[in-house]
Amino acid sequence: MVAGAEGAASLSAFSHAGSAPAFPGMDSKIAMRSSKCSGPMKLVCSQSNQVPRRAVLDLAISGAILSFTPAQVRAESEKEAKAAALGKQMKVVEFTRVIDTATDKAFKLAEKGKLKEAEEQWSIVIDKYRQGGDGVVVSPQAFYRLGLSLSKRADIRAQLGKSLKDEKYAMAAIQDYLDSIKIQDSPEIRVKLGTTYSILNRFSEAEEQFSSIIDKDFGAEIKSRALVNRGLMYQQQSKWESAAKDYQLAVELTKGSPEALKNLAIINFQIGQEEKSLEMLKNQKSGMILGVVEGAEDVPAALAAVKFAMGKEDEAKADFEKVQDQRFKDIRFVREGRLWPPKLVDALARLKEAAGQ
Repeated sequence: MVAGAEGAASLSAFSHAGSAPAFPGMDSKIAMRSSKCSGPMKLVCSQSNQVPRRAVLDLAISGAILSFTPAQVRAESEKEAKAAALGKQMKVVEFTRVIDTATDKAFKLAEKGKLKEAEEQWSIVIDKYRQGGDGVVVSPQAFYRLGLSLSKRADIRAQLGKSLKDEKYAMAAIQDYLDSIKIQDSPEIRVKLGTTYSILNRFSEAEEQFSSIIDKDFGAEIKSRALVNRGLMYQQQSKWESAAKDYQLAVELTKGSPEALKNLAIINFQIGQEEKSLEMLKNQKSGMILGVVEGAEDVPAALAAVKFAMGKEDEAKADFEKVQDQRFKDIRFVREGRLWPPKLVDALARLKEAAGQ
């Protein structure tokens, strides 16, 4: 019969020629079954004849698996673990390389004044941290560095917003500062956030940030910075007396911060204390033996303007001639960039005209 021949051929694949069947009694059973496999029963019998074949294959596979010793199983597991560890290590190396390269570029570009390019590099760093390197970096340190990177990008965006007078960058800077604070609250970042709010004339939000530092027990230096920046915010609103109080507190906290002293001298001139303003500016200038002090770069030009306003015209012209930083001879710069009050801006404009500049 055809079905019987197929069954014998199938079984022969699992037995040696001339030897007894691998499973005694199986041949006779197949023969009996094959005699009935004709007509309508042929398809059924054909399917049933596959059972021994599958059973033998299952047994063969199971035997192969069981042939591994415990030592071999452990060795295989260790091999797989080492491969996984190496793969993860390579991901960490690549993750770190991308971040370190972009961070280095961001700092160098910012130093060269290429702010837009620096912003792009900080975005690479931030996006990489947020992606997490396919789950590679999940440490608290990495989370902290994300917050720090956000604040650095915010610094760049705030500068772009101020220099380009583009609110888009200032708004983006505010969001970065807020995201950074959620990760790592910092009084330094709050000062910057308040200053950026001031740029957008969002004074209530700015004051909230400055006051959150001034009213708490932080160090003298950071509180002084908050007071100075809040004073500048008050100047933007023509709140001269409030600005003077903040500058005075900043001077007392730092025992003579050059920036706070300069701002106090300038605001004293605005509120009618001309003699006091003149004396303070003269003292500051005489102390600049090694050159202009950072934060008080305004002093030479401001002193010349105050002298001119007080009738010391010749002395004022001579001093004005010696001003090396040409930015302070630009009326728009001192008014918008340095927030000089109107009385002092007017004095400088008249001095500049009298000096033929």
